Amino acid sequence: MIKINGLTVKYGKKTVLDNVSITFNKNRFTAVLGKNGSGKSTLFSCISRQLKYSGEIFLNGKNIDKIEPKEYAKNLSFLPQSLNKPAITVKELVQFGRNPYTGLDGRLSAEDDKKVEEALKITGLTDFSKRLLPTLSGGECQKAYLAMIIAQQTPTLLLDEPTTYMDIGAQEEFILLINKLKQNGKSPIVIMHDLALAVKYADDIVIIEKGTCIFSGTKKECLEKNIIEKAFSVRRINAENEIFFTV
Repeated sequence: MIKINGLTVKYGKKTVLDNVSITFNKNRFTAVLGKNGSGKSTLFSCISRQLKYSGEIFLNGKNIDKIEPKEYAKNLSFLPQSLNKPAITVKELVQFGRNPYTGLDGRLSAEDDKKVEEALKITGLTDFSKRLLPTLSGGECQKAYLAMIIAQQTPTLLLDEPTTYMDIGAQEEFILLINKLKQNGKSPIVIMHDLALAVKYADDIVIIEKGTCIFSGTKKECLEKNIIEKAFSVRRINAENEIFFTV
């Protein structure tokens, strides 16, 4: 579980996040929504300890500022929106996910190798294991990084718009993968731009607007109160047991 109290981030005189308080519950798929520039990625940068802030963030009851790096890396993994493509293979990338568990020599144990192979299988990348990252498409690269954080075996996963470089079909396939992780006891927290996919798969919704949290709760409550329609100035369409949004 992640609990955030009074999170504030300022760049000079500009306030990017203003007194944000949110609780992300365990074993829930949480979609974080908001317009461009609303502060979503800044929120994730704070949780992943990449940015200074005022306020408090707790991970499983512990202030994240007081958690040792290896312990932190065993409990929370982060997939940023912009990903590098170094000249390494897919398997070598996925092996980095085991770094929190290796000794000083960095050698992988038989258990580490097993987790790497499992992550490749879950993401459908077993046959891609020897491919170099620069040869992958944007969507394939995202899957490779997802495999890396699956191998990391953390209870909580932060993913910042992971479907950005994918076509519509690939986007839903990727979100289905994330949803399966939730079914296996993980807690994915995902910044999403596709409102329909968010309400189709998420259990909880968080909406950030101009640096403040205007909604945090269950999907059911969000839909009952028409929060998405008001926040994004869209109209909801119910069709064949699915929900769509249009301008």
